[in-house]
Amino acid sequence: MLAQFADPAVGLAAPRVLTATGATPGWLDRYERVRSPLDMGDREAPIIPLSSLGYVPGAALVVRKTAMGNGFAAELRFGEDVDLCLRLHKAGWQLRFVPAAKVTHQPRSHLGGWLAQRARYGTSAADLALRHPGLVPPLHATPWSVASCVLLLRGRPVPAALAGLLFAGSVTRLARLMPDADKPVRAATMLTMAALRGTGEQLGRCVTRHYWPPAILAALFSRRARWLLLAGAVLDGLLDYERCGRPQGLLAHVLLRRLDDIAYGTGLWAGAVRRRTVAPLLPRLAAGSARSTSALVPGERQPSQPPGGTRG
Repeated sequence: MLAQFADPAVGLAAPRVLTATGATPGWLDRYERVRSPLDMGDREAPIIPLSSLGYVPGAALVVRKTAMGNGFAAELRFGEDVDLCLRLHKAGWQLRFVPAAKVTHQPRSHLGGWLAQRARYGTSAADLALRHPGLVPPLHATPWSVASCVLLLRGRPVPAALAGLLFAGSVTRLARLMPDADKPVRAATMLTMAALRGTGEQLGRCVTRHYWPPAILAALFSRRARWLLLAGAVLDGLLDYERCGRPQGLLAHVLLRRLDDIAYGTGLWAGAVRRRTVAPLLPRLAAGSARSTSALVPGERQPSQPPGGTRG
């Protein structure tokens, strides 16, 4: 870790935080091993807002004294690690995640405490959104990709055709930006498809995590909304189950995934009501032809996407 600071531009470096498990791990332990919000994965990367690695948890950090300044924001009960990373990046420091260095962290072992912790992470979103406008959105995607997904969900020929036109327009614009590519149209098509898929997955996560209260309300009055919500919840759980390497029984993993999202979303809405703001609920629509990145979301492991803090 200390070797990173041979570069005078580096202000912070962080190790990978692995979940410590007992001799006979239970279903909650197995879920935490693959879905801990403290574990940012095994790929070394710079820490940059609105990227796939927008922060690192405060469970273990090495920080240059001159960069640290006044340290963590004392007024933040949760989200202080996200806030610190955003402030250091804004000040011009480089931040690095170094997964070759590893530490372990003992997770909550009881379901009630675990759910309460996830909800507390969610409460930090409002404070972070007010302190750093536009940098902690629940959704970060291009307008065309969001519009295309919404049109495709209509499930009718005319909206699907309009989505196709938006897709073709994005491919055309992107191909013009890469004239030196061997096959610019093919490359642009693949990138645009990836962006559309990424946006679709983000929208599914938003509905089941950030916006689940209004989604449930809509499902009470609309049969179509009920089926879409059910399909999104099941599909997201199945995709996550496969990505995590099938760590345990499918039903247990999907159930914990949904409880995780409900707890976080509850905290998010509670924080928004407490602070009387909609800032943490506002999406960020980025300019560009085929851009779709994971938003910096407190409490969500990045691919995929942070906790709202590690104290308590």
